[in-house]
Amino acid sequence: MKKLFTDYKRTDTIICWLKQKRDLSLLLLEGWYRIPVKTKLENLFKVKYLGFYQPVIFGKYGGAITHYGAIENIEVKKRIELLPDEKNDIKCEEEYYKIYIKDINILKSPLKCKRENNYYVNINL
Repeated sequence: MKKLFTDYKRTDTIICWLKQKRDLSLLLLEGWYRIPVKTKLENLFKVKYLGFYQPVIFGKYGGAITHYGAIENIEVKKRIELLPDEKNDIKCEEEYYKIYIKDINILKSPLKCKRENNYYVNINL
């Protein structure tokens, strides 16, 4: 059986929040995810993987981390470049990290999470 995470450490991964179903579609169909530059994630360029938390709006798949993938490349783009249909959005000129993910995987056993507040999730490993 193939090992997925050789030499894996918890510090190798950032868990991202898929706020809308569109975000999951962009991830699966186009292979990228966005994070606002103003978030100032100091370890973004040190991690190897992104995991993706789906909130309750995803129905039976909500409240869990179901997908993950290795970071392939990171670029800085304006939101309008990433989401051209949102040209009237108040954040359209803000800069975002466009993070390309290779080999998006689905966990066989999703990691169930309990939302603690607006920013953090508690992962039951």
